[in-house]
Amino acid sequence: MSRPPSLLILLSHRRSRPQPGQLDTYKSAIERLNALITFKSPSSDHHDAPARLVETGAKKLTLLYTKLVAEGSSGSPPGGSSIEFTILPFPADLLASLRPLVSFLRTLPLPATHPTHPAAQGIRSVLVDAQKGYADMRGAWSKKCLSPLAKNVVDEATSYNEGGGYEFGSTTTKAKRDGVEAGRSFGKWVELVLTVAEDEYNLLCDLAPLTSSQLVAQAYGALLAPILGLFGTTLGSLIGLIKRSLHKHTFLALSTYEALLKLLPRWESLLNLREGGGGSNEVKEGLNSLRAVCLRSFPELIADIKSGATSKNNVGLAEYTGAVTDFTQSTVTSHRRKCRRIHPPSRRRKLEDGRRRAIWERLQITSRRGRG
Repeated sequence: MSRPPSLLILLSHRRSRPQPGQLDTYKSAIERLNALITFKSPSSDHHDAPARLVETGAKKLTLLYTKLVAEGSSGSPPGGSSIEFTILPFPADLLASLRPLVSFLRTLPLPATHPTHPAAQGIRSVLVDAQKGYADMRGAWSKKCLSPLAKNVVDEATSYNEGGGYEFGSTTTKAKRDGVEAGRSFGKWVELVLTVAEDEYNLLCDLAPLTSSQLVAQAYGALLAPILGLFGTTLGSLIGLIKRSLHKHTFLALSTYEALLKLLPRWESLLNLREGGGGSNEVKEGLNSLRAVCLRSFPELIADIKSGATSKNNVGLAEYTGAVTDFTQSTVTSHRRKCRRIHPPSRRRKLEDGRRRAIWERLQITSRRGRG
């Protein structure tokens, strides 16, 4: 079985790099060489040269794979400061070129499928490196897209802090966003991070040259690393802001904790997809740190109230009196809402009528006993 000289030159020339339109040519060359290795005698003289050419062809196609992935993972991140935007999908034209290339790369001889093929081990090493490169590029690109919004979340919380804390009953249109809203913004950003991470896992399963569950889990762990690092940095910035003035940021801490706690099940199912998913849980560790801050915030608030009540400084006393008034107002408002949900107006009227009847009957009994 002879091979055309053009195919031999195509595979052996070190400087030649395949283009997306040349996939069929490379595919035909590699398939003929594999057939030559399969049907020839197993002597090293007959196998070494074709095997080297097959490995060279696999490397060239892997370079094309890496080039296309790099094109889809570069450029400027999506614009806009709104937390509602979504990450741009992988370019459709690049996907159209990548999918047939990945399908062919998955058919190349590997030790698990072709244990006697002389190029199998070399091809596997090349594909492992390409898959790791894919994970690094996609992880860096995801972080690049999510970083501007992470900065916006922290900036909003910081500007709220500079605005002097809570402004209950404020009627000004330029009032700073309060702690509850800042915590909700963080929750929206975390939900976006989860969506991106889930989409990237699906894309990895679609474009991974090596599809074994272990290798996909390894690649996904590398892809998640920069995303988790950005999450930890952003949460750490919020916790640091809260710690600087716990009594002012009680509701920021509680709102952030509530938002993150709701998303914990999604996080855990996502982290289980990486290698060793049942091990360290960066999200749960961050949640525990935030929980500790929440538990500290109320004692410090009470301590501030007590110190304000016993202070001889009129300015400080007036400041703390205002703080107590604001906190009391929010607490009473919250309890009123809960009472309305528990006891509707009609039921409250019935309860009040029943209490009045009971009081009236007791008065009548008391008056009768006095007459007797």
